[in-house]
Amino acid sequence: MWRIERANDATARACGSPGDSLAQLAALLGLDVTERARWITDAQLDVGALDSNEPLQEETEFSVPNVVFLAWFGEWGGAGKAYMRWRRNQERLRRQGFDVVLFDNDKYARDKPELAKEDFYERLERFWRDKTLYALYMVGHGSKKSVGSLNTGHWWNRTRGPQWVVNYLREEASGGDGPRNFAIGDAAAYKLGALVIQACDSQNASARTLVGAAGLFWGAAGVYIPRPIDLAKIILKRKA
Repeated sequence: MWRIERANDATARACGSPGDSLAQLAALLGLDVTERARWITDAQLDVGALDSNEPLQEETEFSVPNVVFLAWFGEWGGAGKAYMRWRRNQERLRRQGFDVVLFDNDKYARDKPELAKEDFYERLERFWRDKTLYALYMVGHGSKKSVGSLNTGHWWNRTRGPQWVVNYLREEASGGDGPRNFAIGDAAAYKLGALVIQACDSQNASARTLVGAAGLFWGAAGVYIPRPIDLAKIILKRKA
């Protein structure tokens, strides 16, 4: 049986015994086995050339993604974070051995939405490229196509940082190529093991495509009333 050893590093150790297979490892993590060469790090083996169903003949160790990227696009600043258990969720995830990385839209100037958007995208792109991104969590406003901090139509809007949205997948209407018109899917080198989105209409087909078939997807259908969740419990529901 595969054993996952997490020590708050960007990658975790996946330790397999004779008889285990790469297909079993992928199922355990919720990652896509057909993309194994994109998320497994091993300097000695061509992982993509291995038969994913072939049992291992000896003890084997791989490095696998261990970053949980938490992105805050919510309202009410510190009060909103306290209500949504922003810090508590970070602490619980770290106790489980994940490398927790934060994006806080409140830290950016209100007149710098493009800077916030580009920083968010560049970090996503780097984590995916480095084979370290395991799970993504986002809280804020949303639609069936996008997520972010934009909520200009309501008098109760209490967004502290800039207001902007990013599409889950590229749309022709997004304005063409370039860092200011990216979609989350543009950065994706492989499908995630877990995606949790606390935003309106986040339970949609576009967002779901960012997660592996065996991965964990948590979204909201229709209008979402923010409520605190135990993020670690949700992400680890399918994990050892």
